[in-house]
Amino acid sequence: MRNLFQNLPIRWLSGLLGLIMIFAGFHLFIKTFPCSPISIVVDFTYLRICSSITWVGDSFKGLYKQIKFSREAREEISNLKLEISKLRDMTINYHEIKRENARLIKYYDIKKENPKMKFTSAPVISRSGSSIILGSGIFEGISDNDPVITENGFVGRISKANAFTSDVKTVLSSDLSISATDCTTGGIGIISGNKSLIKENLTRLTFIESQDSIKDGNILVTSGLSGMCPKGLKVGKVKSIERDNFSYYAIIEPFEKINEIESVFIITNFLGKGKTNLKN
Repeated sequence: MRNLFQNLPIRWLSGLLGLIMIFAGFHLFIKTFPCSPISIVVDFTYLRICSSITWVGDSFKGLYKQIKFSREAREEISNLKLEISKLRDMTINYHEIKRENARLIKYYDIKKENPKMKFTSAPVISRSGSSIILGSGIFEGISDNDPVITENGFVGRISKANAFTSDVKTVLSSDLSISATDCTTGGIGIISGNKSLIKENLTRLTFIESQDSIKDGNILVTSGLSGMCPKGLKVGKVKSIERDNFSYYAIIEPFEKINEIESVFIITNFLGKGKTNLKN
């Protein structure tokens, strides 16, 4: 209590109330002398003080309303921010679902062309140069050498299937060898990457028959000759024809940006799997 009266506003208010009480006592006392100069002075001062108290009360009332409004406004703003955040999340989810639906439609088209194909999906959990690691493995039906694709085309092949993860050698890897054909000319070669091309997201088509068997700008698809991959999966576009000391080769730009892949589909079974077909 002692500390309470050491507070300056409390002391000021207490003094004001004391003063009011004194003037109120004078006011009652001098009612018996209504026309005296003292009565006039005290009445005038008393009325001024009462008017001031009313003004202070109204001011405090207005201040209270402002504080209350400010608190309500802050709560309203907080609620609006929460609603905006929810709407953003809904928008993000909508676009993710839309992209996923577009991907599934493309997979459905591949499935329709190859009714015997069986797929399983997997997330990409790690990337390293020309290789990626998937978050699915043997327990999801994945085996060594299974082809890996996205909605945009062929990505690579399972190099090692583990219990819950799988290693993938992509089209950028020099350890990958998969036959591909030029859709326009019918020219055939072997897709195999090169370390110098990885950062540019480029690979090579080697062992091509001649300079004219593969043309700039043409599309390459898997040939299906080895039985390790279905025929007709899109691989990429021919960017240029080059020659080294031994033979011609083509620089290929894959349709998929390997280092940006977030999820894939693994083809676990397809018509002709494991069968070599040189007639194709």
